[in-house]
Amino acid sequence: MAGAGSAACWRHMGLDFQAPFRLGDEAAASRPADVVVEVGRAGVLGPEPTGEVVAELRAGDQRLYTVYRLAGGWVARFHGSCEFRVNAGGTRVECVPGPGCPDDLLAVLLAGTVTALLLTLRGFAVLHSSAVRWKGRTVLFAGPSGTGKTTLAALCCAAGAELVADDVVALAARDGAVASVGLGRELRLRSAAQAVAELFPPPGPPRRWTADGRLAIQPAGAEDEVNDISVVVVSRPDRLSRDVIAHRLAPTPAVAHLLGNSRLPALVPMSLQQLYFEVVADLAAKAPVVEARVPWGPPFSPVLARRLLDELATGVPVAPQVD
Repeated sequence: MAGAGSAACWRHMGLDFQAPFRLGDEAAASRPADVVVEVGRAGVLGPEPTGEVVAELRAGDQRLYTVYRLAGGWVARFHGSCEFRVNAGGTRVECVPGPGCPDDLLAVLLAGTVTALLLTLRGFAVLHSSAVRWKGRTVLFAGPSGTGKTTLAALCCAAGAELVADDVVALAARDGAVASVGLGRELRLRSAAQAVAELFPPPGPPRRWTADGRLAIQPAGAEDEVNDISVVVVSRPDRLSRDVIAHRLAPTPAVAHLLGNSRLPALVPMSLQQLYFEVVADLAAKAPVVEARVPWGPPFSPVLARRLLDELATGVPVAPQVD
């Protein structure tokens, strides 16, 4: 496959990868890799695995991907495209492209869903979310797909925030807080939000197109790999709204919102469910969870992120509980 040459060392989401394509920052080759990635021969994928279904993502009746647990490890199959075979310890990954699998799609899927699986196996609660650092505080944007997490993170970075991670955020409890662990270096913007890349001060962040048709930009990033979460924002994009309207959620709806944001949907094994529930409940108890209705584009206002961040800094009231 093009772009899959000799293996190099990369640092992505707190893990050192030895892989034949770029994943995050270049890492020191002297360190032993946490994960060794190999690319198998392209060909027709074999029969569907018969192991336990661990997680699955669907769009209506169509299965997008399924994660299976087998006797010797795990398989993440992206139906009609490719699959990733992971050993029991999550230290080796074999990428198997199906016919017509685009050259860099393996790297996109490895950096997202497969990394989420590897982090889950290592005891992290992995959210489908984005996170930035702003004036010493870490803001986490959580919500279902298509609710503007990446767009809001990009707007914040255009306003001067530092990127912590996008799409995959690994959480762990520590020292009376819940922290994001590891760093991601890119934001992948959907077509409707790609104009946000023009809001950065010149010359703007490095950018490239990805195999799934998104514009990946690399804004300034946070330096520390461990960042305590200061506030969680559940975004509600609103094309009719003219201003940011935010309120803090009471504990029960806050936990309910976060429970639905696992990066691996429909987790099945009880051990993984319990871990995810415990960390999410801990996060809702230790950091305010704020629902924010924000004016939405395109076009996107360059001052939107500042208004949202200023609103969060003032301390928003708790919404009344509805029975």
